[in-house]
Amino acid sequence: MTTIDPDKLRDMIIACFDVDELNGLMFETGVRKDQIAGETIEKRAQELVSYFERRIELPLLLETCRRLRKTADWDSVLVEKDTGPTAPAADPRRAAALAELRRFKSLLDEGRQTYLRHNEQRGRLWRMIHQNHAADIPPSKGYDDLFYKMYDRLNEDEMELFKIVRGNTRVGMHRINGRIRDWADSHDVTAMFPEQTPDVMALEKQLMELRVHLAEWFAKYDETFLPDPKRTLVYLGDEKRQGTRWPPGLEQAVEAVLGGASRG
Repeated sequence: MTTIDPDKLRDMIIACFDVDELNGLMFETGVRKDQIAGETIEKRAQELVSYFERRIELPLLLETCRRLRKTADWDSVLVEKDTGPTAPAADPRRAAALAELRRFKSLLDEGRQTYLRHNEQRGRLWRMIHQNHAADIPPSKGYDDLFYKMYDRLNEDEMELFKIVRGNTRVGMHRINGRIRDWADSHDVTAMFPEQTPDVMALEKQLMELRVHLAEWFAKYDETFLPDPKRTLVYLGDEKRQGTRWPPGLEQAVEAVLGGASRG
């Protein structure tokens, strides 16, 4: 019996598609562009294969690849599945735990991309204000404080960008932070990985900090940002130091657990 090797399938996709063509492959399989994180072909191919692996739908992805790239040797991604009596049985609970952790990693990747795009617009607004109102810049603590104090002096172009930045907070950041919070609140990694290695325990510590950060983020969003149309951003670790910052070691902790699992 043969099965699909996810790593070989990923490598074949990287070899046969570029980034733009990968978007076409995703369209053919019913996957939206915003569901797969990453800017490079390597990253997006890995996330696409993981997406189908979590759904136990790798055959669908493989057949679509065959149809779009008929001359490629797609049989090379098939490997013999050892079903003999001496083969160790896979632990379905561990496999499910790893799939869930990969899903969480995808959410973190999406969140980082959303945050970076958000910050790019925020930086543009900051530069516009400093270029157009150099003599009127008041003392401020952070981006949101500056935008708040300058609100009544913004010109038409600045106000348009202000609304875009605020809209990104209200829609994009709120959406992805909600999805990350839902995952963190509904998963206990010490139960998912009962062996509780140092990597697992380090991840649990990072998740505890994440839950605190997100609880404070949504509290500030609801009580300060949402009721006041002059507010643009919800930051906790800026100059005002109003709350717990995003845990700086979270992404590395997730990678460590996933990497340890693959080595095991």
